[in-house]
Amino acid sequence: MVKTKPNLAAALAQKYEPEAVAPAPEVTPAPAKIKNPGRQNQVNIAGWFPLPVKFALDELKLKRQRELGRTVTIQELMGEAYNEIFKKYGLPEVAPVRED
Repeated sequence: MVKTKPNLAAALAQKYEPEAVAPAPEVTPAPAKIKNPGRQNQVNIAGWFPLPVKFALDELKLKRQRELGRTVTIQELMGEAYNEIFKKYGLPEVAPVRED
């Protein structure tokens, strides 16, 4: 039995008429889920500094932890630093800082 190959040139030469397709229904996007609700209305502010800057921050963090007797985060230290620079330039101190 001999198999015959389809004639590709003839198939391409035929006029293509797509079938009538109903338009897709309009879909409204669902509201985006917030991954961490505690971070709603907050943004990440970061920078690139030499490694000794990180070591100094870690050292300061440990010193403050010993003084306060509780965990202190780099974010707390950054908030305190931002408020100091805001104050220096006459801006309101808006960075949240834990008071205790």
